[in-house]
Amino acid sequence: MIRRFPSNRNRRGAGTLEFALTFPIFFLMVVAIVEYGWLLFVRTNVGFAAHAGCRAGSVIPPPDPDDGGSHEGEAVATSTISKYLETLSIDCAEDDGDCDITAELTGSSPTEVISCNIEMTYDPIIGILPVPEQLVAGSLSRMEIQR
Repeated sequence: MIRRFPSNRNRRGAGTLEFALTFPIFFLMVVAIVEYGWLLFVRTNVGFAAHAGCRAGSVIPPPDPDDGGSHEGEAVATSTISKYLETLSIDCAEDDGDCDITAELTGSSPTEVISCNIEMTYDPIIGILPVPEQLVAGSLSRMEIQR
């Protein structure tokens, strides 16, 4: 008995059809990995910028009560956060509403703390996946030198 195998003629275009059906799914998975990876990268760095700014502001010694000067910790914290975000090409120095940095001293000695907050709009790389429009990060640090 002679057994016949189906010829390749019946399978023409099967590979092309399989590629056409699976490529969009594969492409969407790659785009999702890149998009969400970038979101997590930016979110982590914004959180670290808030922490670094609070830390920089918390080590500034307070002014003498006799001088009546203001505490420079808030300005140092805001400047540190802005400089850190500039290294990521996020410009918070302009007043365009895309980024808001706040640093605030609260409490009194010996429980004085500095609170740093960042609110910024997130610009996605591709923009076809659901991502948050705003990124918010905050940090709280106890003042190191208190009087």
